[in-house]
Amino acid sequence: MRSITNGDMGICLLAVALATSACDAGDKKETAAASAAPSATAKADANALAVGKVVVATSAPNSFTEGTVASIEGDKVTYEYGEPDKTTNKRATYAVDKAKAFLLGDGLKAPAKVGELLIAKNATGSWVGCEVKTAAGGVYGCEDWYGTVNNVEGKSAVKPDAATSADIKDSLAKAAKHRAFAKEAQAAGKPVKPTGWKPKAKDAVVVAFAGASWYGGTVEKVDGAKVTIKWDSTAWKDPADKAENEVAPLPKAAQKAEAGQFVIVPPRSAGFEWEYRKVVSVTKDSAEVVDRDGNKSTVSLKDVLPIAP
Repeated sequence: MRSITNGDMGICLLAVALATSACDAGDKKETAAASAAPSATAKADANALAVGKVVVATSAPNSFTEGTVASIEGDKVTYEYGEPDKTTNKRATYAVDKAKAFLLGDGLKAPAKVGELLIAKNATGSWVGCEVKTAAGGVYGCEDWYGTVNNVEGKSAVKPDAATSADIKDSLAKAAKHRAFAKEAQAAGKPVKPTGWKPKAKDAVVVAFAGASWYGGTVEKVDGAKVTIKWDSTAWKDPADKAENEVAPLPKAAQKAEAGQFVIVPPRSAGFEWEYRKVVSVTKDSAEVVDRDGNKSTVSLKDVLPIAP
């Protein structure tokens, strides 16, 4: 057997030193990676849904609710919202897909542009879907369902995903169409009255409400130019005093209407608003009409009240 020389011993010691150095380097890399991991994880967690985080969630198309995440199960997020029940001290809960729950933090991560859709908190504290009409200095003029442009700050808004943006866009377009229809109908005038008609007690009538809507009622009494009305709607218990020009009688015979004219038709349920329709065509006893969505239907001319200046 060959004896170990000094040269051999040197080679062995060098090998051990190199191995030790390599191990130390590997340990240092692992230690550095480990120390960096918590920071990266914390950063990721700050932008992730978790129990206790505040979100604004889609409760219906273009309808949003602020709440606190109560639980996450798979693709579903359950959040608490509203004031606690006085008896149980618990808040109401609602579950949505994760994609429909938007984390609230410091607001917009990047500036919004004119034409973009946002979910924004308006002056009343409600979250609404809106379209950016103006953008300057971190303040956005955002048009809502009612056509009102509200100024909101970036910290009070979030950008929705593509699907929610599409829903907001569709609902805003639909609302604009409804407003245009209502504006045209209201500008057309008021329900036609028979020549010389004067209201008297027990007459069934339609009555102007808030200047533009018409609801059913019954005349309780007439005192000069003041007509006291009992509403058909159970929501309004107290009689209302109206001027004569705010009251018109229900039809007692077939009414005259022509294409292009607006009419109001009886509500689907008693006590609700009489609804505007636009006449498309007329036959002897009926009329084809369209509603604010463009849906066609046929109504009896004995049921409608024509609108005229």
